[in-house]
Amino acid sequence: EEEELYAEAEKVFRKLDTNSAHYDKAQVAIARNLAAQERRSEAKSFLQQVTTKNPANIEAWLSLGELLMKDKNFQDAVNVY
Repeated sequence: EEEELYAEAEKVFRKLDTNSAHYDKAQVAIARNLAAQERRSEAKSFLQQVTTKNPANIEAWLSLGELLMKDKNFQDAVNVY
């Protein structure tokens, strides 16, 4: 049941139009959703894509740094921060 909720949430976030004021937050929510499902590698890759497309998405950078810290990848986390 929990997996279904994550899947449904991800669908909603992915449908958000790129012109929406909430698009950047939705991108971060997708990554957090992936991480919550223990899909951290996928979450990191997703956030790297997000920050490449939009370097001004500060929340994505911070989330990427948090994931790297949790994985004890401190040097990469420092570089991200």
